[in-house]
Amino acid sequence: MTSHHVSVGVAGVGGHVLDSHVIPGAQFGIDVVGVYDPSPIGIERLKEVTTFRPEVYTTFDALISSPIDALLITSRDDVHAAQLLAAVKAGVRVIMCDKPLAVNRQDLQLVREAFKIAQRGRQVILSCHPRRETPNLPYGWARENLTRLVRDFGALMHVELDFSYPSPTAGWKKDRSLLLDHFPHEIDFLVWLIGNKELSANRYVDLYDRYVVTGMLGVVTFTCIGTRRLGRKTYPEIITLRFERGTCTINTKTGAVIRYDHESQAQTALAISPTDYEARSHIIAKDLIAAVRSGYTVERAKRAEELLHIAASSVVLASEGQYTSKH
Repeated sequence: MTSHHVSVGVAGVGGHVLDSHVIPGAQFGIDVVGVYDPSPIGIERLKEVTTFRPEVYTTFDALISSPIDALLITSRDDVHAAQLLAAVKAGVRVIMCDKPLAVNRQDLQLVREAFKIAQRGRQVILSCHPRRETPNLPYGWARENLTRLVRDFGALMHVELDFSYPSPTAGWKKDRSLLLDHFPHEIDFLVWLIGNKELSANRYVDLYDRYVVTGMLGVVTFTCIGTRRLGRKTYPEIITLRFERGTCTINTKTGAVIRYDHESQAQTALAISPTDYEARSHIIAKDLIAAVRSGYTVERAKRAEELLHIAASSVVLASEGQYTSKH
């Protein structure tokens, strides 16, 4: 742990924030100094598995009024938007809110208001999008090698993102939109890969255990498809990049990359690092710390525009089935 700690408040102390944010971030300087959660279970576990002894607040307002450098909002999805807006109004300088930022149109209005206030106050809003990986990991490799793939196979024409996850064990997840839960990750990667361009998309299926969305980002078409129907705990994902004259397929679970030249029929196999969840958590923790230390920047402002784009597209697709935007 560094000597320069970043004091963090946490709203919603569940397993996700502990395993994906608090524990990995501790070695880089994250210091949990305050928590709020109506249930004591997560707070007790935090004390068991870490050395943190935070102040326990009985209200969210008390937490965001406390002296913290940053706030993690990892509470229930349906309170994300209201808590984000309240934190911005309270003057919290850096806020990382878990996805989805909004679950309906009313929430989306709150999120838009929060971003407007944050822009005026030069506050930073982040969200948890772990696919913005380093170049040695699958999604990062795809972005890092896109220029070379375009040189070899022509312009990028289509992207397919396909995941297959275990069946949910928690009963409440059967009332949840898989699109709202997962499309923010897919569209965030596409924006990172292609750019924050005009988006049009259509929802074809949205169940708790299956979803399908197709669309166009700029001039590139895409398909996002996923299921939660596996019988064991494994998380394979397939990235398929279709170019004018070739295809590149990346298996994130195994790290297997297949390049296929449609013209020559040549097929080349490569091996890269598979998904590393610990490394992903480290990237997110470092980004939070960097945001505290650098403050509001031009790049952070651009990222805020992307996060609004992602929130709006996810909510409208889940509720109305179609989304279009112009950027």
